[in-house]
Amino acid sequence: MMRLLVMLLVAIPLSGAAQQTRPPEQRSDDPDYRRPSSGSIPPFRLDYFAGAWTFDWDVPDSIFGEGGTITGTETFTCSPDGKSCDSTLKATTPSGSFAQTARLTYDESAHTLTRVEKDSRGFEVRHAGQLSSDQGFHQISYTSSPFRYQGKSVQLKTSASTTAPGAYRVRFQLSVDDGPFESFGNPWWRKAPGP
Repeated sequence: MMRLLVMLLVAIPLSGAAQQTRPPEQRSDDPDYRRPSSGSIPPFRLDYFAGAWTFDWDVPDSIFGEGGTITGTETFTCSPDGKSCDSTLKATTPSGSFAQTARLTYDESAHTLTRVEKDSRGFEVRHAGQLSSDQGFHQISYTSSPFRYQGKSVQLKTSASTTAPGAYRVRFQLSVDDGPFESFGNPWWRKAPGP
């Protein structure tokens, strides 16, 4: 009889544990699956970019010309409040040189950035971006509005990762005439040595 009582006492907790429900696994069709984190983003100021930067960029053949290495400099001058910057970019490509002027603005409350570029090759590009953060590093993901170049519709996607005070990496993707976005290089921007 004692043996039967012990067996019942052991079986009751086990059967109760088996009936406990697990939390449901999150599935990719769950509407909250890609919901942004509700955590706060560490403070970010555009004056991170202030100063002169150099870059080297390996690109494939594209609508912009022959593939190879693009080298150049970009110099940023930022407002005292850290919410806007102007830049001048000068680059040398296998197909020749070009220059850009750009204006960056940051809306801290919405964590959004815009970058408007005027390119010496005869076009203007407007990028709209979102700021996110992971382990203290900031990432800026831009998508440009379509623009016309050489009679075609062109669109860019870029993602910049501010991985260090003196370097950031940019991933470029390019779409022509609504085709698929294809890799257009992953250059580093590095802070130029000071005077």
